[in-house]
Amino acid sequence: MGSLKAEILVQGSDAEQLRGMLDDVFDQNRFRTAWSGARTGVAKKGNRAMNVLFGALAQYHEIGFELRPQGADRLAVRLQRQTSGFWGGLIGAANTKKRFRAVRDLLADHFEEHGILVEVTGD
Repeated sequence: MGSLKAEILVQGSDAEQLRGMLDDVFDQNRFRTAWSGARTGVAKKGNRAMNVLFGALAQYHEIGFELRPQGADRLAVRLQRQTSGFWGGLIGAANTKKRFRAVRDLLADHFEEHGILVEVTGD
């Protein structure tokens, strides 16, 4: 599938605070977050079954994320696209790629507004 990946590096080591920020940004953009541990989870938007049935007319997005320490005073938010969008054909695949990049940018903007963004790498 050629999965898209990105990493957002932030200043600070409070994983709980960062977790809350992630939840807020995903929630504001109508994603449902499910944490599978203290530092890993997935954000989902849309309905997978509807996407299979109706293709590009019913988008489904799933983005995995992980919080990883980067030294004593930084955390990295690693994002990975979990769905290709191919059930929606070429339009669905393009929309899924576009949505992944938009989410990466929304998170980076939010962190920058709070003065903790260090850098963004990857797709």
